[in-house]
Amino acid sequence: MAHEPVLAIDFGTSTSAVALLADGRVRMVKEPSGDSWAWPSAVSWDGSRLLVGTPAEHRKAMYPSSFRGEFKRNLGESAPLVLGDASYQAEQLVTALISAMRGEAERLYGRPITRAVLTCPASYGPGDPRRGLLIGAGEAAGLTAVDLLPEPVAAAFAPLAGAAFEPGRLVLVYDFGGGTFDAALIRTTEQDDAEGTVEVLGHAALDDCGGHDIDVLLAEELVRRGGAALSSWLRPGPEQDDEKGGAKASGRSAAKSSGPTANAEDGLRRTLDLGDFAHRFKHRLSVEAEIEDFFRSAGLPVGLDRARLAELTAPLVTRTVACCRDLLDRCGRSADRLAAVLLVGGTTRMPAVRDALEQAFPGLLRGVEDPELAVAQGAAAWAGTATERYSVAGRPAGLSVPLSWELPGGGTGKLLQWYVGPGDDYPADAVFALVRLTDGGLWELRADGRPGRVAQLHSEAGSDISSGDWLVTTGRDEPAGRGRRRGTRAGALPSWEDLAPPPSTALPIGDGATAYGRVLLVPGGRHVVTQHGQGTVGWELNPDGLKPLWELPSVFRVVSAGCSGTLLAVVPVEGTGHAQRVDVVDVVSGEVRGSVPFDGACLTAAFSSDGTRLAVLSNQRRLRIFALAGGDVLTEADLSRYSMTGEQLVLDPALEFAAFPVGNSVIICHVQGRQLAQPPHLTVNDPRKLLALPSTAGFASGSSVPQAVDVWSLDGHAFRLHDPALVKPHLLAVSADERLLAAADPGGLVAVWELPHPATADEVREVPRSAQRMLFPMPVRDLAFGADATTLIAATDREIHVWDL
Repeated sequence: MAHEPVLAIDFGTSTSAVALLADGRVRMVKEPSGDSWAWPSAVSWDGSRLLVGTPAEHRKAMYPSSFRGEFKRNLGESAPLVLGDASYQAEQLVTALISAMRGEAERLYGRPITRAVLTCPASYGPGDPRRGLLIGAGEAAGLTAVDLLPEPVAAAFAPLAGAAFEPGRLVLVYDFGGGTFDAALIRTTEQDDAEGTVEVLGHAALDDCGGHDIDVLLAEELVRRGGAALSSWLRPGPEQDDEKGGAKASGRSAAKSSGPTANAEDGLRRTLDLGDFAHRFKHRLSVEAEIEDFFRSAGLPVGLDRARLAELTAPLVTRTVACCRDLLDRCGRSADRLAAVLLVGGTTRMPAVRDALEQAFPGLLRGVEDPELAVAQGAAAWAGTATERYSVAGRPAGLSVPLSWELPGGGTGKLLQWYVGPGDDYPADAVFALVRLTDGGLWELRADGRPGRVAQLHSEAGSDISSGDWLVTTGRDEPAGRGRRRGTRAGALPSWEDLAPPPSTALPIGDGATAYGRVLLVPGGRHVVTQHGQGTVGWELNPDGLKPLWELPSVFRVVSAGCSGTLLAVVPVEGTGHAQRVDVVDVVSGEVRGSVPFDGACLTAAFSSDGTRLAVLSNQRRLRIFALAGGDVLTEADLSRYSMTGEQLVLDPALEFAAFPVGNSVIICHVQGRQLAQPPHLTVNDPRKLLALPSTAGFASGSSVPQAVDVWSLDGHAFRLHDPALVKPHLLAVSADERLLAAADPGGLVAVWELPHPATADEVREVPRSAQRMLFPMPVRDLAFGADATTLIAATDREIHVWDL
């Protein structure tokens, strides 16, 4: 794990930066459109997709209501951000920005990148919900391991301008960025290498004090100096003279400029113009003592000097100094013990800020090589120091050795990922697993300095763990087979070798080297849809490989693919849930065959088996069934009285019955909302995955038994399918004739069962073993049976495996 490439992302209010740590070196990643290290933290909705960074900035003047910048300050707010005819939560916009950064970094690196460090303000404490939103945004962008690091702590690792700090010195990090102010008190430690390390003694922050706030003060000053002419220009009216208001509209733009909506749009455009003008003024006053410029948009001359800017910003700068002094007091340190005050963030380029700091901390100011890139560079350097973020296993004496670990910060966490499995040999310094601590940080679980072999894992990925939990058993003389897990008696269940995997063919997707963010197998086994970066591609699956059929320059959120292999898929374009429609796309041609109007965000959808109807569930838990030929609403039900767990809901092929998880059980109801009785003799308390059977009114789900899948029908019969080698299944597939069912676990194991004939009503029939198994070299993304149920297709993020049954 220590050698994985890591993205270090400084998500800033006005601009962001990204560094890539790979192969032992750090390099910055330029924004491809702007050819700059600084990525504008801005988005724009163009009616079909979300543009990020410089392309969004380019559309700002023409479509101001579809533009949004500085959305970092909206993180955690419940109200969505409106962009034209679409709306997003702030964390969705963060995901779009991170996705663009990850895509460009992968293009440069040539391989997938799934681990990242995101920096955040020091005010995002352990209990702050914005920490979870940032982590979730990174995971939604395809990053499986996301760590958080306070911005001033990251800055402490940035390359210094001048000589390095001597060990044992106290340094105050002063980080004045675009949206927040952060401070950290650090102490340099003994230098084990050229970079050295730091100890963080404390940090503090001001959420409402940044370069953006200075821009606002400066814009207000410019309006005062511009007088009535500039004030009038900012509030366009229907009869305002275009000549007095700046550039004269012409053609189609002039036609659009009439009416209250156009006036509001024009007013927003002018406010954005003023903000940009004030921002440029601020930067120029960092190098010029006095400026006189012509505000072209308003047709007015405006002037300002550096002394007046210092007066305007004095209250903000005074607050930052007070924040630093409070931090020193909390840490029990005085300013005279500081070796330096390290200046980070673009706002520290302002002479007014440096003058105030020189007065507060005389003779202590130090700089970094680049104040605006310091946080990203420092986060990358921090990501390369794994010396302080792991636990070593505790090992008692004995042949069969249980391993446990101590966790910091309360001693609890969530197990994110295993890097070893039963039967694996491991070296003395192996990383066994990755854990997320209660404060949001990542923590490694390592071997105890001795090599060995894994016999058994006792917790699944996603489970909560505590210090001292028995998580792994190692040290058996004979390796435990995959059939002897979780305390089962040797010989009582079939071993791995008893069931040899059938032959399979691996077909690369694209160039076979690029990892795709989403791989969807269309039922019937003939077509594949992939998503990567900013594109969606449809493929035809042939015996000799994958043939590209179509490509669209935007990523869709696929909420359903079905119709018994009739090549239809519900593919809402990005933001569809807020754009109030759901599109039906032909998987063969990529063409939109129709749309249904829809209110709210679409959580899930399903086709009827004959392809004539479409059921859609909204985020308000309202279920509607539409006729595809005309879009009429046939049935509507309010399911909000059910406390659904997540977004999971499945419907039977006739769209008559629905099943969805509620807490640790599954509720079954008629599509009109009337709840039905639960299947008899069946306890379903692991509803992480539900699947509707393709031809009967029945469903399948993860069982209360970790190594099993439950299948039940509304007429009362039920099956419990076991496989002792299977960890909790997270993917399910069933053949069109309902003869075979397949399940995949997070470790890449796929098991296939033959479904027995229906048992008598009110009886659960046990199936003790699977018919066939296969172990894939990486996690399986999707499963589907071929049309004739003689093949099973499994998709990883690089290959399609066709398994001959």
